[in-house]
Amino acid sequence: MFTVVIPIYNKAHTIERTLKSVINQTFTHFEIIIIDDGSTDSSLEKINKFTHDTRIKIIIQENQGVSVARNVGVEKAKYEYIAFLDGDDKWELNYLQTMHKAIKLYPNCGMFCCAGYFKNDLTKKTSLRLVEKYKEKITEINYFENPHVFSHTSATIVKKADFNIAGGFPKGMKKNEDYALFFSIAIIKTVIYCGFPLSYYYGNVKGQSTTINRTNSYKSNLDVCKRMNLTYKLWNTLGRKNK
Repeated sequence: MFTVVIPIYNKAHTIERTLKSVINQTFTHFEIIIIDDGSTDSSLEKINKFTHDTRIKIIIQENQGVSVARNVGVEKAKYEYIAFLDGDDKWELNYLQTMHKAIKLYPNCGMFCCAGYFKNDLTKKTSLRLVEKYKEKITEINYFENPHVFSHTSATIVKKADFNIAGGFPKGMKKNEDYALFFSIAIIKTVIYCGFPLSYYYGNVKGQSTTINRTNSYKSNLDVCKRMNLTYKLWNTLGRKNK
């Protein structure tokens, strides 16, 4: 049913928490593909503790960036639905069960998003990422109404076919590569939102790429522009049908 794609780069300090949240899911029909993107720490040693679970597959490659790592994971996926999860985030144990319910209700949709929490690893404070009017609902949405609240990479599932149509994650981007993909899929297909906070995004984690990017705002702004341009180009190509 699900292929869980987890890219990692030097996540020895967080990957066990991430993997435990997947392995212990109440919905068990899934595989896990971990793409080690050239880690230089003990990430692989930590992962090997879990390899008794035959659902886990490990791909090791030279460092090529998170977009390439995720794209490789999707390419190797054997299931139709791709659940993305970063190596420093985690899920509530009924995350896949709830998303499976959403897919059964709306089988023709291309992307499924879920509410969640933001946990600051420095301050230890937690905040809620939820669109209040959709609380405890599973429903179709206009994704572009509030995309930055509707979706986060570790709380988004896509159909593999629509992922391929959208062109996957753009290579070379260190910021907004996730929104470049999600915006593109939202132009192509209807998006479903699950108003249940079942994912955890950890911010300000040691070695996190978004933290590193703050030191290079010029390059980050270029990536935002690239995301906008990619989305606009696709919208034009499809005849501006999505108003």
